[in-house]
Amino acid sequence: RFDTTHQPGALKADFTEGLEVRVAGRILSRREMGKATFFDLGDISGRMQCYLSKGDVGDEAYVQFNQLVDIGDFVGVEGFTFITKRGERSIHI
Repeated sequence: RFDTTHQPGALKADFTEGLEVRVAGRILSRREMGKATFFDLGDISGRMQCYLSKGDVGDEAYVQFNQLVDIGDFVGVEGFTFITKRGERSIHI
């Protein structure tokens, strides 16, 4: 069980930067970019981009996440909302 505060699609539609959130859903896409991983988390309400940084979680946890989690897996994330340099509404986990 993972208690959530928002649904991915509703969070993206009614976005507020700096909001602490807990969101759960299925990984719809994933891309590794050096020391960061971006993935889209979605459910029936829609999708929301998530951002995971090696610097925030440490080398071991970052490697484990990328080895164990794949597209189609159900996950719960906790973090805060922010806007990336490219203007994408995201969750920093």
